[in-house]
Amino acid sequence: MSTPRMNEPAELQESRKAIVALLQETDEEIAGTLTHLQRLKLRRLDTLGDLNALDSPFLQLPPELICEIFIQCLPPPQTLPSPNAAPLLLGQVCRRWRNISLSLPALWNSLSVASVFSASPTNEQLAMLDLWLERAGDSTLSISIVHVENESYPILATEMAAGRTRSQIYRKIRRSSHRWRELEIVRRLGEFPALLHRDDPWNLPELVKLSLLLCHGGRHPTQFPPDMLSNLMDAPALREVHLMGFTPNCLLLPWGQLTTAVVENLLPIEFLQTLARLTSLTTGTFTLWPTQRFHIPNHAPNVLLPRLTSLTLTGELCTPLLDYLDLPSLSHFHLALGTLNDAGPLFAFLQRGNPHLKSIALDARCALSPNDLVSLLDALSHVEVLDLSTHMGLMNGIFPRALGSLSTGSVLPNVRSLTVRELIDRYHEPPLDEATVVDMLKARWAGGKGALKRFCLVSTHVFAATGAQIHPGFSMLAKEGMAIELRSHGSGPFLAVYFKGGPQQPN
Repeated sequence: MSTPRMNEPAELQESRKAIVALLQETDEEIAGTLTHLQRLKLRRLDTLGDLNALDSPFLQLPPELICEIFIQCLPPPQTLPSPNAAPLLLGQVCRRWRNISLSLPALWNSLSVASVFSASPTNEQLAMLDLWLERAGDSTLSISIVHVENESYPILATEMAAGRTRSQIYRKIRRSSHRWRELEIVRRLGEFPALLHRDDPWNLPELVKLSLLLCHGGRHPTQFPPDMLSNLMDAPALREVHLMGFTPNCLLLPWGQLTTAVVENLLPIEFLQTLARLTSLTTGTFTLWPTQRFHIPNHAPNVLLPRLTSLTLTGELCTPLLDYLDLPSLSHFHLALGTLNDAGPLFAFLQRGNPHLKSIALDARCALSPNDLVSLLDALSHVEVLDLSTHMGLMNGIFPRALGSLSTGSVLPNVRSLTVRELIDRYHEPPLDEATVVDMLKARWAGGKGALKRFCLVSTHVFAATGAQIHPGFSMLAKEGMAIELRSHGSGPFLAVYFKGGPQQPN
């Protein structure tokens, strides 16, 4: 920039100032023109996108169909927002996609966050959070507060207990709790008192599902103070929970109104105490915490749940708990047990004459003795859908012969769907006698007049091995209308389906 010189005449100084002003004005016009040019380039890209849309089969689809496709593009749950993933990525393709994505609250009503403690969020993060909640419109929200391994922050016990370590992101999300439909927290155990602190009132009129999970597994200690967690009793719509190690002893919930519950890592007495509080339960899944000493105190309650229709119980030792249960409406029962269980309580539970119990899945991680197998079959005479998993070659020996013998019609007489999972390595066992299995199926099928309509065998037996063919009886039965599936264990590339035929109706 030219500066006036010393002793320069006044006329020359005025001329210099005028030229400098004109130069500045020209620079400003150039900057404005460049900005306008950039705006025109963006407009040209949008216009070109509109022109290409005339020839794009996808963009000619109805908007409601495009909306459904967009929803299917959303990442799996607990995925943090990213400009490289839907829904943000969808708005970067063209103007029509951006308009559709911005007008579809279903793309924005699920949000996962991680920075909920002490970190100072950037203005961009806060602006994105505000924008995300705004784009969700008035729809209810599914909120996930997840754990990331590289997250670090100073944790002081006193500040954690008082809730002072929570970040501005968490507080902003907390203020939208009146819109929450689902809340999922997957964090460390010690962080829950701060996240569920009582200093701010909870307003959860729309909350239907609550999940409180420990990111590294485990369970709360038995001395966990119950008053450390917030009172979530005022959630009139809450019906479903998924909890890991939390029980009525340490978490205030409207337990009596819940209809669906998944509760993991419970002690035996906690299982009974929790069930006793779930008076409206219809579907329950429970996992017992492995302990060296299985103990049920004398004051353990007997549990009557008149509405429970489906129960799944998993534990290394769990059959003694069945003596405490009275479930008159139970229709589906799934039990996964270890090697130390006494089969007596199981047989007694199955023989109580429950008229609704028609579907049973039994996963016995042990080899059943012949006597236990006979007792089990006797106890299952009323069952229509049976899924049986054992650590033995079940389809060798007395099982298929008992089912196939017409003189033993009392053995599983009502079973219409049978799934057998052999949890053994048949590479070191005698091969499966396919002819015996086919004879059993023929007897049970009885030309379509028998009860059995569907059979699935999951085994390490290699059907149609090199130089051999699968028994033709399977194909013949499938052509007659019986649903048959013979496959290996595993899924994806580890799954081998050796045979699948007939109508593959669900169980």
